[in-house]
Amino acid sequence: MCEMHHVVSSNVDAIGFDEAGMHVRFKNGNTYIHDAPVGVFHSMLHAKSPGQYYINNVKGFFPHRKVSNAAPDSSRPGEQDHG
Repeated sequence: MCEMHHVVSSNVDAIGFDEAGMHVRFKNGNTYIHDAPVGVFHSMLHAKSPGQYYINNVKGFFPHRKVSNAAPDSSRPGEQDHG
């Protein structure tokens, strides 16, 4: 399972990166994997506004697939807070 890192955002809950690509979990529970490079993950992780970074630099720029629409669970092991 991909290690997810919480971000401060009104729309994005957490992001992660592994061999499958960049995982983006939204506050509504939907999770997508984008075929984005690790540098994009790091930039989004440290962006002042991760949600705005996603809109301006990820959404529509990289192929993606929906992998989950489960509700987010902040007690998942291996998650880190980046707030």
